[in-house]
Amino acid sequence: MWRRARADMVRQMVGLDVPLAWCGGIRRRPGTSVRCHREALQTAWSIDGVVIMVDMGGAETNSEMAIERLPEKKRAEGRGL
Repeated sequence: MWRRARADMVRQMVGLDVPLAWCGGIRRRPGTSVRCHREALQTAWSIDGVVIMVDMGGAETNSEMAIERLPEKKRAEGRGL
C-alpha cells in the first residue's frame, strides 16, 4: 500500500499528462520481478524517455533486465535524449 501512496505522490507532482507506472511488492511481500518492471516500462514508455526510480539493489537489477527485454527500437529511441 505504501508503494502505491508514493506513486500517487509522484502523480500529484507530474500531473496527468506524464505516463506513470509503478512496480513493487509481490503478494504483500517486498520485492519485484522482471516481468513487473517490464510491464511498468511499457506503460510509462514515451518518446521523451523513461525515468526509473528504485529503492533497492534487486529492483535496479530487475529494471536493467526489463530494459534489455524491450524491443530494440524502443531502446534505441530513448538514447541520446
